Amino acid sequence: MAPNTQTRNSYSLATKITLSLLGVVLLLTITFPTELLTTACTWIHPLQDDFRLTLWSFRGAGDAKFGSVNDEKKNRKVELEIHIMSQCPDAKDCMEDLVFPALEQLGPDIVDFKMSFIGKTQLRNGGVACLHGPSECLGDMIHICGAKLYPYNSTVENHNATFIPFSTCLIHDYQNLPNKTFIEGCAKEGKVDFEKINQCVSDPGFEGGVELLRSSFDWSEYLGVRTSCTVRLGGKRRCVRDGGKWTDCEGGSTVEDLVRDVKAAYKDEEDFEETYRQWLEQLEH
Repeated sequence: MAPNTQTRNSYSLATKITLSLLGVVLLLTITFPTELLTTACTWIHPLQDDFRLTLWSFRGAGDAKFGSVNDEKKNRKVELEIHIMSQCPDAKDCMEDLVFPALEQLGPDIVDFKMSFIGKTQLRNGGVACLHGPSECLGDMIHICGAKLYPYNSTVENHNATFIPFSTCLIHDYQNLPNKTFIEGCAKEGKVDFEKINQCVSDPGFEGGVELLRSSFDWSEYLGVRTSCTVRLGGKRRCVRDGGKWTDCEGGSTVEDLVRDVKAAYKDEEDFEETYRQWLEQLEH
């Protein structure tokens, strides 16, 4: 679907400001729109100088995918990945109505779940750009730090806490990002440590929020994914939520459809039931 656009008066103004978020001071360089400002959730190429955000930090190579663990069962898991923008209404629908409910029925011993983000890093100043502005880049970093610290596949190690409830809270009222009080409330609701999230977002190093976001953007771009929300199953596109509608959803777009496809991709249906039962028993203890 072609993005909706709103015409802006042609002008260009670059300025540097300091923004304090969660006790973090970031130096931002913003170039305001020169022609069109998109309000959709799909990057249209080639990327023009519509809106650019630079978060000055060291350039590094963080892991682009989160939620996976290196154990003997990983090769048997089904890869499920979503590509989103943290202030996109389609991402909200996708996460709340399809992906997260499906994960509740599957369990981390079955699914190798990853959450990736869509944006741009290939800018002449080496920064990152988010389609919906600076607050979205900051929101992305908050999500991505939650996923790094509380991965879906490490429920036992984190006392049954994963980033899923935290991200659910963030995406449900995404317009409130990056309000500190709102984030603290989501951290409490999601049973994650706000200070740890804060430290990750603040970290200018290779494992900090900025570099993790760069790597995630690069991963989505490498795959050619530019629409939020895109769901990938087993390394292939499974479904897309775009403009308030489901598209390219071969096999259906309901929770039951996705759960069915994940089970079908799992090597042994009986093994799935046994592994799922064991996971539920772990959560009860």
